[in-house]
Order: sequence, then structure tokens, then C-alpha cells
Amino acid sequence: MGEDYRVLGWLGKSNEYGIPSRAIYFQSALALAFIITGTFEQILIFSGLVLTLNNAAAVLGVIVLRFKQPDIQRPFKVPLYPIPAIIFLGVNAWIVVYLLLRKTENALPGLVLILVGLVMYWLFEKRQHAEKL
Repeated sequence: MGEDYRVLGWLGKSNEYGIPSRAIYFQSALALAFIITGTFEQILIFSGLVLTLNNAAAVLGVIVLRFKQPDIQRPFKVPLYPIPAIIFLGVNAWIVVYLLLRKTENALPGLVLILVGLVMYWLFEKRQHAEKL
């Protein structure tokens, strides 16, 4: 992300070995903050919700791409497509709803993180688009 968005450029700086050390230090600091301040259950629910939403977005992206660009050659054909993707999205939706209803205090920060990320992405994309014009 540091290489893709100028605002986060300081994260994309690599050391002499080509390793984005600043990004690694930043991510490590965030992980340590979670470990120090949270319980195992809080971390598990938080990360589980975030990963579930990211996986669902990836699968939804596959479905959207198949509709928008149906003529692209694909190296693998999913058996019974789109049934497995729809089942996957349904299970993911159930997990998200369950976590938000039953484990709200632990799941809500994960949802907020995803929403903040979406807003930041939208703002950065809008800004980069304006700079290109």
C-alpha cells in the first residue's frame, strides 16, 4: 500500500535489501498492541470477523468479475459455479451476523476497521484520480 498510495509512502520505503522494514515494524507494533491490550477471545473474534469479511469480498469479486467480463479465459473452471460461491457467501454472512449479534463488543471494532479502510480507500482513490486529471 505504501507504494500504491502517496499518503502512505513512508510505509513503502525499503531498506538496502529490498525489504519494506517500516511497514513490517508498523504492522508488528499493531500486532503487539493487540496482544498486550486484548484477551485471546477478543483477538480471535476481531481477526475472525476481519478475515471473514475479506474472504467474502474476494469471492464476491470473483462473481462480479465473471458477470462483467464473461469472455476472459480462465485457467480453472469451478464445478457447479456459482453454487459453491453462493454457499460460501451465505456461511460468511451467517458468521458475520452471529458475531455482531452475540459478540458485539469484540466484533464491532473489526467492523469499524473494515469501514475505516473502505473510507480511506475511497478517499485515496478519489485523490489519486483527481491528481491524474
